[in-house]
Amino acid sequence: MSMVFAAEGEGFTPPGLADFWQPYVGDGAFAITRPMTLMVFSTVLIVAGLLVMTRKLSVVPGKSQMATEGLYDVVRNSIARDIIGSRDFLRFVPLLFAMFMLILVNNLFGVIPFIQYPTMARIGFPIAITLVVYVVYLFIGMKRQGVWGYIKGLIPPGLPTWIIPLFFFLARSRSRCGCSATCSPATCCCC
Repeated sequence: MSMVFAAEGEGFTPPGLADFWQPYVGDGAFAITRPMTLMVFSTVLIVAGLLVMTRKLSVVPGKSQMATEGLYDVVRNSIARDIIGSRDFLRFVPLLFAMFMLILVNNLFGVIPFIQYPTMARIGFPIAITLVVYVVYLFIGMKRQGVWGYIKGLIPPGLPTWIIPLFFFLARSRSRCGCSATCSPATCCCC
């Protein structure tokens, strides 16, 4: 009997893009949306929280200072030192700590009642963070080795000169499928 009613009515209309685009203020590219509001809120929350927790620093830390130093220690020792290396990691710790806290707080927004919106689920925010890291990576590489030295470092040593354009073409076609230039067809998940 329910089939008869469904056939007689209009039926189900799936939600469209307009149902999910609900800005607070404005319209178009410059609208203020919920993810933007939560990103600003998380930034203010992080800055205020860190300022309050580190207001009264002492040699023997209190609970809030210990928690803050614990988070900083995880980023400094377990992420920066282990990945970048013990020689050059210190100057990247502030960037890594800021990204760590921003991603942590925004992902926690997904489980906090009445917020329940992980802003990192919107592709624009992770892309922006990735672009910052990529620009820093390129800048440091080119500053340290020079522009031509950096480009030469992308070419494996001992490669004949005539094959270099083919190498870049193959590396580019390999990167389109999501693999690195050094993977082989036996280890590639896409080939």
